[in-house]
Amino acid sequence: MIRILCVMLTSVIIMSLPAASGGQSITDDHMIDYLKETLEYFLGQQDGLLDGWKSRYTDIPAESPNLELLAYSPPDFPVQMADIASFLYQETGKPKYAEITRNLLVSMEKYQEYFPEKFRQRAEYAQGIPVIHWFRALPVYVETFQRTRDSEVYSTADRKTIEQSVAVSADFIFTFPEWSAMNRAMLRAESFMAAALSFPSHPHADDWRKMAEILADDSLGKWEIEDAQIYHAVWLKAYIHYLDLTGQDRVFRSPMMQYYFRYFVSL
Repeated sequence: MIRILCVMLTSVIIMSLPAASGGQSITDDHMIDYLKETLEYFLGQQDGLLDGWKSRYTDIPAESPNLELLAYSPPDFPVQMADIASFLYQETGKPKYAEITRNLLVSMEKYQEYFPEKFRQRAEYAQGIPVIHWFRALPVYVETFQRTRDSEVYSTADRKTIEQSVAVSADFIFTFPEWSAMNRAMLRAESFMAAALSFPSHPHADDWRKMAEILADDSLGKWEIEDAQIYHAVWLKAYIHYLDLTGQDRVFRSPMMQYYFRYFVSL
């Protein structure tokens, strides 16, 4: 389901572009070409994006009143690029896209070096600093690895790095879980479940799965409590992916889900 939604979203974006020459309709080939161009563009912008992200830690005023609010927020753009590259590998079978995916995934842990040492002593980092952000990035990171894990581009060290990156990032969510039928709880549940299913032999996998089930239980087959329209879609996207991960298709037939689908169609 989530893959279908992503393809549909990509199709909507492409259909908003000028029509192909000669009035031809948009095809799968057009979509793949568009994604290839997008990937190449962002790979070319990577250094600039990294410089912009680093500045939040390298350009901190000594007397800034916001120092106590500063936390480590891993960059999302490498994960987004890996998402495109892994999809292209899945669709074309070309090893170069698996290689791009691998390089992006294993690079994530190195960005921690830009986080100032004085902030690493905080209680929330006692068990480690997250490599991937739980807020929408961790499930995508896991999925990009799943798309390419059977390729021959990953060394044993690469696989270990990726597993450790996912583990420390999932464990970090325990420091501040949020509850109830809302987007932030479902995003956490989605991240926990994606980690547990991808690395079921990890010593913490059972804990991730259990916490995912606890957090998701407030939403499954129930009404959500979001009080702002923009968050309905954030909650529902994480909810749908969670159902896909856990195979709970029956929930799609619940009165609540039927209502939400019709609600979005009517917007």
